[in-house]
Parts: sequence; C-alpha cells; structure tokens
Amino acid sequence: QREKFVEGGMKKGFAKAEAAEIFELLEPVGRYAFNKSHTVVYSMLAYRMAYLKAHYPHEFMAAMMTGESGDSTKVARYREECEKLSEFLGVTIELLPPDINKSEKGYTVDGNAIRSGFVAVNGIGDEVIDKILAARESGGVFTSLEDFRTRVEGVRERGITSLVKSGAFDAV
Repeated sequence: QREKFVEGGMKKGFAKAEAAEIFELLEPVGRYAFNKSHTVVYSMLAYRMAYLKAHYPHEFMAAMMTGESGDSTKVARYREECEKLSEFLGVTIELLPPDINKSEKGYTVDGNAIRSGFVAVNGIGDEVIDKILAARESGGVFTSLEDFRTRVEGVRERGITSLVKSGAFDAV
C-alpha cells in the first residue's frame, strides 16, 4: 500500500519524500487503530445484546431462534440457553411446541413461554406458512385436522404429517 499511497500523495501535489514520510507516520497507527475501532464496535454490540438478554430474555431468545431458524444446531443451542437463563436470571422460560391456532411464522413470546413458530416445522415453507396464517385470519381458529385440510389448500401430505408430528394439532 506504500506505493499506492505515495503515488496518490504525489498526484495531490506532495513531494515523494513528504508522501513517504506521512506514510511512515500513519502506518503504525493504522495497525493499531483498525483493530481498536473493531474492538469498540464489537464491545458496544455485546453490551447491547447482554442488556436485552438480561432485561428482555423471552423476547431476546425468541428473536435469536427466529433469526437462526434455518439452522437446527443453533436453535438447539438457544433452547439450551433458555434453560440456563431460567436458572441464571430466575425467570421462567417455557418452550412450547407449534400450535396451529397460536403460532406465527417465527418464535413468539406467549406469557412466560416462547412458542415455536411454523419456521420450526420441517417441510413447511414460507408459502405454506403464509397460507396457514391467511386462512386462520380470515376464517378463525381451526377446529380439526379436516377443517385445516379444507381451508388451507396446497399443503402436501408430508407438510401435514410434519405439523402433526410437531404437535401443532394437539390442541384441536
């Protein structure tokens, strides 16, 4: 980068020796300042996340699980973290399965619990989730599996099986 800097300085009207001298002054600062600025930004982010985790643990963990819903390993780690937070902060964080009448797309806070969203169900894509939510909004709660089948079109048998296995129909 020294050559580029010196050439750029010369184009701006500095003598070659002056540009090289300025580079000599900046180089050690650059090594230190780059890392320091990143350290400051990461520490600010860590502080804010720790604050949210401590003061809004249900909302924080629901958001984290929703954000990583495509990675089952990370979601499992966050579920374990909920148990640790319960002990550490003295709060109750119950983890609820999906519910065809209560779940949303992502994980949501339900009292002292976190309800799994439809994103947690394997074999259910965004298009199907949108259809489920639209049918529930327009026609009210689902009363049975048959009611679901008649009101939500385009859900493959594999998707329905996944919903049943996840416990989404246990309450109907």
